[in-house]
Amino acid sequence: MMRAFLSAGLMLLSIVTAMAQEADAPAKAPGVVGEIETGNACAVEEPSLFEKRRAMAPETYSRLVIDDVTLTAYPSKFGDESLEDQADGSPPMEYLTIERDGKCLHAIADALVFIVWARPRILGNYAEPAPLAILSTFSGGAHCCTSLYALYPGKELKLQELSLGNAEAELSQDWAGGAPHLSFGDDRFAYWNSSYAGSPGGGVSLDWSEDGYRISEQMKGDAPDEKALAQMKKDIGDALMAFGGPYTAIDHTGDRPQTKGELDPIIWANLLDLIYSGHSDLAAKLFDESWPKDVKGKRVFWRDFVKQMQETWIWEPWNLKDELDPGVKFTNGE
Repeated sequence: MMRAFLSAGLMLLSIVTAMAQEADAPAKAPGVVGEIETGNACAVEEPSLFEKRRAMAPETYSRLVIDDVTLTAYPSKFGDESLEDQADGSPPMEYLTIERDGKCLHAIADALVFIVWARPRILGNYAEPAPLAILSTFSGGAHCCTSLYALYPGKELKLQELSLGNAEAELSQDWAGGAPHLSFGDDRFAYWNSSYAGSPGGGVSLDWSEDGYRISEQMKGDAPDEKALAQMKKDIGDALMAFGGPYTAIDHTGDRPQTKGELDPIIWANLLDLIYSGHSDLAAKLFDESWPKDVKGKRVFWRDFVKQMQETWIWEPWNLKDELDPGVKFTNGE
């Protein structure tokens, strides 16, 4: 089902993105996301299984040639001994190789691998800068894990990998020759003080630039009006009064000891809506004004919230530490 969803769509994908940047550029330029790879010479953890799978070709592969780059996916083949579950119970590996001039430059291995998108030619020339291809992997499991790789055009092999957890992404283009825009839900707040199904999250968009995929400035929008902010404040305050408190800190295992009442995710859903639309200053102010004085644990909650925000896609690119300070002095009481 996952394979059919990805290969048929080119629109809604259970993956997200990756990118690349010049080798002499800063490791983390503002707005750039993902880790850069320059090729692993097709070294994999289980080389014997890798070679066995490749030896089964051509019956079990799909191949795509783009300029002088050859992408080959070696998927599972039902009934083959080599596709039985591994000794530790994990699913058998599939492989995707990147080759140039007959030399294997990079191999990706996971439970599922895909060639999701490839840059088209327009009238014999590429229409505009774009990734050479977008690749994806899926590890399997109820809530994990997908990764996307953007293959950067150029003489040197460069990939950017981004791990999305269980996020789903949408790939869209302004026109057929353009670079794909990538949109997905940031799942870094999954299970945070809530069940997975009840976990809110922010929406992320990435645009391609000459340095690769970057956080899109188009995510930022107008601030809510006073009426909408007043409703947010009421919703948060009501939810906290129903909770009752005190709020206790999340421990090293990621769990929060049970206290009186349960937390309604509307508390941080409203904060995330403001932050992901570019209004982290308003989010901090709203939180300060919304927390009832009779509910204990305001500062402890804020510290936990900011710590979780530091894991999100936008924390570093948008330099959120300036407006989401875990040690801020509240004006409306602690």
